Amino acid sequence: MMYYKDNGYILNKDGVCTVTKNDAVIPIEHKNSIISVRFNENVTEVNKELFSCCENLLSVELTDNITSINDKAFLCCIRLQSIIIPNSVISIGDEAFRLCLSLKSIIIGNSVNRINYSTFENTAIKSITIPNNIVSIKYNAFKNCYNLTEVNILDGVKEILPNAFKNCYNLRDVYIPNSVTSICEEAFLSCDKIIIHCDKDSYTEQYCINNNFVSFE
Repeated sequence: MMYYKDNGYILNKDGVCTVTKNDAVIPIEHKNSIISVRFNENVTEVNKELFSCCENLLSVELTDNITSINDKAFLCCIRLQSIIIPNSVISIGDEAFRLCLSLKSIIIGNSVNRINYSTFENTAIKSITIPNNIVSIKYNAFKNCYNLTEVNILDGVKEILPNAFKNCYNLRDVYIPNSVTSICEEAFLSCDKIIIHCDKDSYTEQYCINNNFVSFE
């Protein structure tokens, strides 16, 4: 059976959903039939909540024409295991991938300028590289990522806000460059195994001293 809808998507009998318009809306009765997602070349954004609660979604192919992933776009896609965010994407909305409980691999493109509120909260990632075009890591961005062990923040990032890595109980190695000049006291709350790698006499080293974190050059 093939569903053709006027609201911006095509869903075929194999569970492949092709988004054809920016303002696509998928009704809840179709969401659990979606296994994979593709986008036509004319589509430049993933609409708000478009694939939220697609509990059987396994794969997403984002094209190089997409510039934004809006709020809660993939919220609670509990079987999604990996995502590659292309360099064309500039913004990722609040809670975009929150509660993607199987999401182990995330590659963030070089054009994203910030990681927003709860963007990757409660995912299964083990390591993450924060590109140098990102200025700010927002509230709860990686909160409750219990499998996260390593964070590599590239030079260019300036601030890490409250609870960004809260409850990342297994987080051990965090690499923070000199470009970071603001880290909230609660940024790494309950990260008891953490070792922060930073330059001597840097802002981050002083942060570690003030908050009783172990630091290495």
